[in-house]
Amino acid sequence: MNVKFLRNFGYIENRLPNDLFNAIRKECFDILDGNPNNNEKRNTELSGEGVPDHYNMKINNDALFKVIADMVNHAEQTIKFSGAIKNFTNPCPLWFDKPWINYKKKGEFIPNHIHDGLYSYNIWVNIPYDIKEELKTGDYASTFEFTFNSITGHIITDRLKIDKTWEGKIMLFPALLQHCVYPFYTSDGVRISVAGNVQYKT
Repeated sequence: MNVKFLRNFGYIENRLPNDLFNAIRKECFDILDGNPNNNEKRNTELSGEGVPDHYNMKINNDALFKVIADMVNHAEQTIKFSGAIKNFTNPCPLWFDKPWINYKKKGEFIPNHIHDGLYSYNIWVNIPYDIKEELKTGDYASTFEFTFNSITGHIITDRLKIDKTWEGKIMLFPALLQHCVYPFYTSDGVRISVAGNVQYKT
């Protein structure tokens, strides 16, 4: 007997070069410290009570886009998500929209949502808690979760336990893959992440 697994999509993990990560981290903390030269708040359809503040990232975008471009090329050779969308009869170039920074405080969350475009990414910049202490408060505390359907329509979740080892890590995933971020409870620090989209250029 042979067992055959049906195809599904996934995501790609990578680690930013140290110099780029340190530059992004500095930019994030400069905004957090109130630097008026780079303090552009961004509202999204998720913005509201209990949801982290978002700010546009400006300084390190070009260097970041080079890393993302390499990840997208790898994704197109492996995940091949664009072939499943079939929005266009001819190849369509991609572009990177402006990334944003999330500043998440104790008790704040990001509800289940999808992004625009073909691929999205998330970078973890600062994790202020000890994951072992967090998980004592509940299995979902501080986790990042993907949600998708099985071939029989059942809901499947992939829950990632984000700890300090994730600082500097970048994840690229299909923009239509639903995901959410649960609150953390054991630290008064700020959890910082950067997110953005890879869009079709039309």
